[in-house]
Amino acid sequence: MTDLDSAFRLAHSMADTARSLASKYFRQIGGYDLKADSSPVTVADRDIELSLRQAIAAVFPGHSVYGEEFGADITSDQIWVIDPIDGTKSFVTGVPLFGSLIAFVEGDIARIGIVEIPFLRERWSALAGQGTTLNGTACRTSGCTRLSEARILTTSPDAYDAAETVAYDRLSKAAR
Repeated sequence: MTDLDSAFRLAHSMADTARSLASKYFRQIGGYDLKADSSPVTVADRDIELSLRQAIAAVFPGHSVYGEEFGADITSDQIWVIDPIDGTKSFVTGVPLFGSLIAFVEGDIARIGIVEIPFLRERWSALAGQGTTLNGTACRTSGCTRLSEARILTTSPDAYDAAETVAYDRLSKAAR
Protein backbone atom coordinates (compact mmCIF):
# COMPACT_ATOMS: atom_id res chain seq x y z
CA MET A 1 0.00 0.00 0.00
CA THR A 2 1.26 3.44 -0.94
CA ASP A 3 2.02 6.14 1.61
CA LEU A 4 -0.82 8.49 0.62
CA ASP A 5 0.73 11.54 2.26
CA SER A 6 3.81 11.12 0.06
CA ALA A 7 1.67 10.48 -2.99
CA PHE A 8 -0.43 13.58 -2.22
CA ARG A 9 2.71 15.71 -1.94
CA LEU A 10 3.89 14.30 -5.26
CA ALA A 11 0.51 15.03 -6.88
CA HIS A 12 0.75 18.68 -5.75
CA SER A 13 4.31 18.90 -7.01
CA MET A 14 3.14 17.48 -10.34
CA ALA A 15 0.36 20.09 -10.47
CA ASP A 16 2.99 22.80 -9.88
CA THR A 17 5.00 21.39 -12.79
CA ALA A 18 1.93 21.27 -15.03
CA ARG A 19 1.09 24.88 -14.13
CA SER A 20 4.63 26.05 -14.88
CA LEU A 21 4.90 24.23 -18.20
CA ALA A 22 1.42 25.23 -19.36
CA SER A 23 2.29 28.85 -18.57
CA LYS A 24 5.52 28.54 -20.56
CA TYR A 25 3.72 27.27 -23.66
CA PHE A 26 0.40 29.16 -23.47
CA ARG A 27 -0.05 31.50 -26.45
CA GLN A 28 3.50 30.62 -27.56
CA ILE A 29 2.91 27.63 -29.81
CA GLY A 30 1.66 27.98 -33.34
CA GLY A 31 0.41 24.56 -34.22
CA TYR A 32 -0.85 21.21 -33.11
CA ASP A 33 -1.33 17.70 -34.38
CA LEU A 34 -4.57 15.75 -34.56
CA LYS A 35 -4.95 12.45 -32.74
CA ALA A 36 -6.86 9.50 -34.17
CA ASP A 37 -10.09 10.85 -32.67
CA SER A 38 -9.47 14.24 -34.39
CA SER A 39 -8.80 16.01 -31.10
CA PRO A 40 -5.79 18.32 -30.95
CA VAL A 41 -2.52 17.55 -29.18
CA THR A 42 0.33 20.02 -28.71
CA VAL A 43 3.98 19.93 -27.75
CA ALA A 44 2.78 21.27 -24.38
CA ASP A 45 0.51 18.23 -23.82
CA ARG A 46 3.39 15.90 -24.54
CA ASP A 47 6.00 17.81 -22.53
CA ILE A 48 3.76 18.07 -19.47
CA GLU A 49 2.87 14.38 -19.56
CA LEU A 50 6.49 13.30 -19.99
CA SER A 51 7.55 15.52 -17.06
CA LEU A 52 4.83 14.09 -14.84
CA ARG A 53 5.73 10.53 -15.82
CA GLN A 54 9.37 11.25 -14.88
CA ALA A 55 8.29 12.66 -11.50
CA ILE A 56 6.26 9.52 -10.76
CA ALA A 57 9.11 7.21 -11.79
CA ALA A 58 11.53 9.09 -9.55
CA VAL A 59 9.36 8.76 -6.42
CA PHE A 60 7.32 5.62 -7.07
CA PRO A 61 9.20 3.58 -9.69
CA GLY A 62 6.88 0.58 -9.32
CA HIS A 63 3.71 2.54 -10.03
CA SER A 64 1.87 2.41 -13.34
CA VAL A 65 0.83 5.39 -15.47
CA TYR A 66 -2.17 5.87 -17.70
CA GLY A 67 -1.70 9.09 -19.66
CA GLU A 68 -3.81 10.68 -22.35
CA GLU A 69 -0.94 11.32 -24.73
CA PHE A 70 1.31 8.29 -24.27
CA GLY A 71 -1.20 5.66 -23.22
CA ALA A 72 -1.10 3.08 -20.50
CA ASP A 73 1.81 1.29 -18.91
CA ILE A 74 -0.12 -0.84 -16.41
CA THR A 75 2.17 -3.15 -14.47
CA SER A 76 0.71 -2.72 -10.98
CA ASP A 77 -2.60 -1.86 -9.31
CA GLN A 78 -1.14 1.50 -8.22
CA ILE A 79 -1.99 3.72 -11.18
CA TRP A 80 -1.48 7.41 -11.84
CA VAL A 81 -3.94 8.84 -14.37
CA ILE A 82 -2.85 11.99 -16.22
CA ASP A 83 -4.52 14.36 -18.65
CA PRO A 84 -1.79 16.99 -19.14
CA ILE A 85 -4.07 19.59 -20.75
CA ASP A 86 -7.78 18.99 -20.42
CA GLY A 87 -9.28 21.53 -22.78
CA THR A 88 -6.62 21.53 -25.47
CA LYS A 89 -9.01 23.32 -27.86
CA SER A 90 -9.18 26.23 -25.41
CA PHE A 91 -5.41 26.07 -24.97
CA VAL A 92 -4.63 26.25 -28.70
CA THR A 93 -7.09 29.10 -29.27
CA GLY A 94 -5.60 31.19 -26.46
CA VAL A 95 -8.53 30.85 -24.06
CA PRO A 96 -7.19 30.29 -20.51
CA LEU A 97 -9.94 27.85 -19.52
CA PHE A 98 -8.01 24.58 -19.52
CA GLY A 99 -6.40 22.51 -16.84
CA SER A 100 -4.37 19.49 -15.88
CA LEU A 101 -5.97 16.42 -14.32
CA ILE A 102 -4.01 14.13 -12.04
CA ALA A 103 -5.37 11.13 -10.16
CA PHE A 104 -3.99 8.21 -8.21
CA VAL A 105 -5.94 4.96 -8.08
CA GLU A 106 -5.04 1.99 -5.95
CA GLY A 107 -6.85 -1.21 -6.85
CA ASP A 108 -10.35 -0.05 -7.72
CA ILE A 109 -10.32 2.94 -5.38
CA ALA A 110 -9.55 6.55 -6.31
CA ARG A 111 -7.23 7.86 -3.59
CA ILE A 112 -6.11 11.26 -4.93
CA GLY A 113 -7.53 13.71 -7.43
CA ILE A 114 -6.26 17.10 -8.55
CA VAL A 115 -7.71 19.59 -11.01
CA GLU A 116 -5.17 22.34 -11.74
CA ILE A 117 -6.42 25.42 -13.63
CA PRO A 118 -3.19 27.37 -14.25
CA PHE A 119 -4.41 30.79 -15.34
CA LEU A 120 -7.15 31.05 -12.76
CA ARG A 121 -4.59 29.89 -10.19
CA GLU A 122 -7.15 27.44 -8.87
CA ARG A 123 -6.45 23.93 -7.68
CA TRP A 124 -9.05 21.49 -6.49
CA SER A 125 -7.52 18.59 -4.61
CA ALA A 126 -8.89 15.60 -2.81
CA LEU A 127 -7.32 12.90 -0.68
CA ALA A 128 -9.46 9.87 0.16
CA GLY A 129 -11.29 10.36 3.42
CA GLN A 130 -10.33 14.03 3.77
CA GLY A 131 -12.73 15.83 1.44
CA THR A 132 -11.95 18.28 -1.31
CA THR A 133 -10.32 21.69 -1.14
CA LEU A 134 -10.00 24.63 -3.50
CA ASN A 135 -6.62 26.28 -2.94
CA GLY A 136 -6.58 24.75 0.54
CA THR A 137 -10.11 25.81 1.57
CA ALA A 138 -12.67 23.06 2.15
CA CYS A 139 -15.33 22.69 -0.55
CA ARG A 140 -18.89 21.53 -0.20
CA THR A 141 -21.68 20.60 -2.57
CA SER A 142 -24.53 22.99 -3.30
CA GLY A 143 -27.07 20.99 -1.32
CA CYS A 144 -29.30 20.84 -4.40
CA THR A 145 -31.36 17.65 -4.33
CA ARG A 146 -33.55 18.04 -7.44
CA LEU A 147 -32.40 17.92 -11.04
CA SER A 148 -34.79 20.77 -11.89
CA GLU A 149 -32.75 23.02 -9.57
CA ALA A 150 -29.34 21.77 -10.67
CA ARG A 151 -27.03 23.71 -12.97
CA ILE A 152 -24.99 21.91 -15.60
CA LEU A 153 -22.01 22.87 -17.69
CA THR A 154 -20.34 20.91 -20.44
CA THR A 155 -17.90 21.22 -23.25
CA SER A 156 -19.32 21.86 -26.69
CA PRO A 157 -21.97 19.26 -27.49
CA ASP A 158 -20.60 19.32 -31.05
CA ALA A 159 -18.27 16.50 -29.98
CA TYR A 160 -21.16 14.22 -28.98
CA ASP A 161 -22.43 11.36 -31.09
CA ALA A 162 -26.17 11.06 -31.79
CA ALA A 163 -27.02 9.13 -28.62
CA GLU A 164 -24.96 11.47 -26.44
CA THR A 165 -26.65 14.50 -28.03
CA VAL A 166 -30.09 13.10 -27.19
CA ALA A 167 -28.99 12.40 -23.60
CA TYR A 168 -27.44 15.87 -23.25
CA ASP A 169 -30.56 17.58 -24.63
CA ARG A 170 -32.76 15.63 -22.19
CA LEU A 171 -30.50 16.52 -19.26
CA SER A 172 -30.19 20.16 -20.30
CA LYS A 173 -33.97 20.57 -20.52
CA ALA A 174 -34.50 18.89 -17.14
CA ALA A 175 -31.94 21.04 -15.30
CA ARG A 176 -32.00 24.72 -14.51
